[in-house]
Amino acid sequence: MIVKTKISLWIGLLFAFFVAFFVATVVTAHISLADEEQTLQEPSVSARDDSENADLPVKNEQLPTVQAAVSIDNVRITEARIRAMPPGTSNTAAYLTIKNLGKSDIRLEKVEAPVSGHIMIHDTVKKDDKMSMVHQKSVTIPAGKKIKFVPGGMHIMIMDLKKHLMVGESVPLTLHFSNGRIVTTNAMVKKQVSEQGNLSG
Repeated sequence: MIVKTKISLWIGLLFAFFVAFFVATVVTAHISLADEEQTLQEPSVSARDDSENADLPVKNEQLPTVQAAVSIDNVRITEARIRAMPPGTSNTAAYLTIKNLGKSDIRLEKVEAPVSGHIMIHDTVKKDDKMSMVHQKSVTIPAGKKIKFVPGGMHIMIMDLKKHLMVGESVPLTLHFSNGRIVTTNAMVKKQVSEQGNLSG
């Protein structure tokens, strides 16, 4: 009778052990499966960061080589161009239009260019039936007006060229004004530079 009781006890203990082992295995498998599903559904932090960075716009640092118009405050520069000259020529001329958008007169006092050793502002005048160039220390642009630097009139004389300027080349011209403004524009080297007019509204 005692032996049968011990055998029944051992059988009960073994059954309880197997039940507990089975339950633990099922629970562990369920937890592991849940973790895997969460990993698949949620990207990592670095992946989200890369995705966000990929949508950011990229700043374009490239600048145009030729500017059709340049405006700084009340000064607007347009139509900048340089006369193409034969190889070996040391001088040429630049032409452009300066618009004074302000309410006060301003003066163009100096022009600089990296391709030139010396630049002067000239006006073409007729005296005794002869055309001559007269150096101008400055040129006044009245308020609300514009001055056109053109062949046969006011022009920028570029002297002591450091290199031959090719047709289609872009040359920076830096203009200094009496109000302290400094404006740089790119002038295209051209064969044809003619334009009518000098002072207009």
